[in-house]
Amino acid sequence: MKYCGIFITGVETSCEYYGLVSHNISILLRQAMKLGAKF
Repeated sequence: MKYCGIFITGVETSCEYYGLVSHNISILLRQAMKLGAKF
């Protein structure tokens, strides 16, 4: 699923850029959940 023209910090992003960002966010969320599970 691609979200085109979504505004992140007021800038309209392309499909490719948003895909990259959402991918990075999902990785960060997974790492955060792993860290959270330790505490």
